[in-house]
Amino acid sequence: MSTSPNKFASSLADSVQKGFTDGSNYDAYRPNYTDETTNEVKRMLYSGSQNDSSMTVLELGAGTGKFTQKITSKLSDTVTYIATEPMSDFLKILKYNCPEVETKQCATENIPIDDGSIKGIVAAQSFHWFSTKTSLDEMHRVLTENGNVVLLWNFNDRKLDWINQLLNRIDKNRTDPCRYHGKEWKTAIDAHPGFMFVEKKITQGQVFKGDVEFMLRHCSTHSGLQKLEKRIKKRN
Repeated sequence: MSTSPNKFASSLADSVQKGFTDGSNYDAYRPNYTDETTNEVKRMLYSGSQNDSSMTVLELGAGTGKFTQKITSKLSDTVTYIATEPMSDFLKILKYNCPEVETKQCATENIPIDDGSIKGIVAAQSFHWFSTKTSLDEMHRVLTENGNVVLLWNFNDRKLDWINQLLNRIDKNRTDPCRYHGKEWKTAIDAHPGFMFVEKKITQGQVFKGDVEFMLRHCSTHSGLQKLEKRIKKRN
């Protein structure tokens, strides 16, 4: 399938188009997911399923495959896993990181999957970007009657003063409303007749550390900073 960075531009937020173009940088400097978190997602996906031998799981906004790698290592070999990503550069890294996983380039407003064919949908660090009624309609269409949707996010520990100060600086440069803490995504789910919240779980965090250069690189993966026409560098 041929890919183009602008193929789905009409349905992607401006911050996605401009902020998520460097897949290798994102893959190298974003945190991963713990085994505890991955096991909880697996449990939620299997909830209500008596037999997972023919189960199909769909990941939306899979990015470079950071969570894809974790969850597929936990699932049975008989589970079919499909990972989707709209951005070409991210999709390239996703395919490299997860060569055994079926991938599709698509936006969530038009998922190329048959009606009622998906048992579980996963969105890791991404649902806030596509929490629209159109996307939720598509998710509802492809799910089986008792299908599950599992949404997950990594959070920074704002109890640490230096992290809180750093994030406050980053927040000042944000111009997009698409954020987990904005809760627009929750409002969209509450308003949709096809979905309801069933369970919320907060798992233990992980140690994510590096030198000053590493932290600058990590900050540069945030869409709000990536889209700025500025450069940042470590002070001497």
